[in-house]
Amino acid sequence: MRYLIFSDVHANWWGMHHVLRFADENSIDQLIFLGDIIGYNGYPNECVEALQKNNVIAIQGNHEGLLLKHLPQSTCNSERAQYTLKVTRTVLTHTNYEYLKSLPTQLVVNSSFIIIHASFRNLYETINTPEKAYFNLKHLTQQGYHIAFFGHTHRAGVYTFQENSQQVTYTPLTKNFTLEEKGYYLINPGTAGEPRNQLPLSFLVFDTNTFSIEYYPFELSESEEKELMRQNREVFGGFKMSRVPAQIKEKLKKIYYSLSI
Repeated sequence: MRYLIFSDVHANWWGMHHVLRFADENSIDQLIFLGDIIGYNGYPNECVEALQKNNVIAIQGNHEGLLLKHLPQSTCNSERAQYTLKVTRTVLTHTNYEYLKSLPTQLVVNSSFIIIHASFRNLYETINTPEKAYFNLKHLTQQGYHIAFFGHTHRAGVYTFQENSQQVTYTPLTKNFTLEEKGYYLINPGTAGEPRNQLPLSFLVFDTNTFSIEYYPFELSESEEKELMRQNREVFGGFKMSRVPAQIKEKLKKIYYSLSI
């Protein structure tokens, strides 16, 4: 089996389009999505409908949890995230809302591997250090599986756990990666819709025949970027003075924490 695994589209239709086009042009048996189909960008209905139309195996992310009010707003303090979520609630169709509501928060795929959004504990915990990965890898071993795919951080990478040494190592995904049958892995495909930290958009292909990960970074074209910006302005509006105090407070908090390190 060849699984195309992607995450964190965040209502970016053009990122979604790249993923679907690749799947259509290559030997992909199943598409798998790790959560956060909404948020930040202006194509929520188009992206949710694409999941359904293409029979994508999907789970909820923390933005779906916020939309459905399963999570408190305090679990995502970004002013942009909270504002775009507020607008998304007004434009998302009832049918698409009910579809998101029906998604599980984690899932075992074909009795082979597990998919989660952020961690085994909840939808918003960030796995960004070997120490944080350790609990989740231990949980994975207790579940009797060797591989879990997760998203949320927008960083493509692999956490590897060696049971004999009890050590966790992290490898950023910048090229293809071969798995060992006796290893335990937490694997993140990065984001297909909301790049951060100067990292590219990306997804991966998990080939169960070769037991390998194929890493696929990509960029939007200039015209796609312009169309995304146009759509975002149309859906969320332009500059709003009412948002400025929260934006300033958020920037000051980031500066404070960066100087405190």
